[in-house]
Amino acid sequence: MGGFARWITSNLGSAIPQSMAPITYGLATLAHGDAKGGALMMTAMTAAQVLGAVPIAAAGRRFSVSAYARVLVAFRSLAFAGLAIAIVGGAPVPALVAIASLAGLVNGAIFGVLRSILNDLVTANKLPRALGITATANELVFVTGPILASTIGGMSVIAAVAIMAVTSALPLVVLPRIAKRTPTPAVAQVRPKSIRLGVLVWLLAAGSAGACVASVEIGALALALRHDLAPSAAFYFTVPLCIGSVLGGVWVSIRNRRPRGRFVVGMMLVTGAGAVTVAWGGWLAAAIAGAVLIGLCLAPLGTSFSLSLDDVLHAERRAEGFALLQTSKAIGVIVASSVIAFASLEAALLTTASLTLVAAIVVALHGRQRPPGSDGAARLQAAQSSDGAFGR
Repeated sequence: MGGFARWITSNLGSAIPQSMAPITYGLATLAHGDAKGGALMMTAMTAAQVLGAVPIAAAGRRFSVSAYARVLVAFRSLAFAGLAIAIVGGAPVPALVAIASLAGLVNGAIFGVLRSILNDLVTANKLPRALGITATANELVFVTGPILASTIGGMSVIAAVAIMAVTSALPLVVLPRIAKRTPTPAVAQVRPKSIRLGVLVWLLAAGSAGACVASVEIGALALALRHDLAPSAAFYFTVPLCIGSVLGGVWVSIRNRRPRGRFVVGMMLVTGAGAVTVAWGGWLAAAIAGAVLIGLCLAPLGTSFSLSLDDVLHAERRAEGFALLQTSKAIGVIVASSVIAFASLEAALLTTASLTLVAAIVVALHGRQRPPGSDGAARLQAAQSSDGAFGR
């Protein structure tokens, strides 16, 4: 198995537990007669991810990145195993919430470390394709994960949690070994202020786009009811969004080029327009079309944000930088769910659309300030002149 194939297997193994968690947690607490306990477990897991992502990712800077990834993966797998044992023992809901937070504590760091490893396995001219394939595969996981959780968890919650623990441990077996990195002399040539500004711009963009996606995914049930459909018709909105995302990932993979600045700004505006269409779409077809628009932009935007962060991050800071990227998406989810909970679905969609508009303006202004011969573009052009391939 080649290096990239082993990496993407590890990445998917890491994503499966997160895709199964919402339904599995709900089923776990339902046994206690608590219908809202699952949401509390997800909140605790997400909050722990936000708090732990950067410091935990940064703590691994002195170690081999693949060895540190295995340590984080082992910790999370043990947490899921502990959750299964707690369910068997009839532990109360607060204990389940505490264990879920332990599992979430390393989620962001795992994402950041795995994404930084990809730079060691794939040459720069192949990164857009690799990220497009990853986005497509992840979207398929997040479509099938809830189905798996419902099917297996409906028969045995313990079996569903066991699957989460086993798939989470996949990187222990298949993740390629990467030697410990050594600091590069080029680090001193980049100004810290420009790095911080670039990172903040792309984190804002990723968080706002992620909030738009979350508004549709979390509000799917409310959308179904608003259009006088049965609650089970929530998939009318989530499935088109996922299909759009898969198509966007396929487009990125085939094209194998990073989207240019104006195109990125345009996709962000389309994402915001999609959210507005879902919010104000009196017709079911219009709301579905809005969800598809958001989905189509998801993979190209995710690829662009990841590559843009790559340009401004030092090699030894990539793990925490990419962990921050995941954290910004998690914060977007928190914003969307909070507005839905305390205001309305329409307010959440319009709020996230406004955030995306602001982020698009910031990205456009940031693009004008960057010199045409920036280090990131120069590195990419140099790499594209080589014959790089997956699995170095």
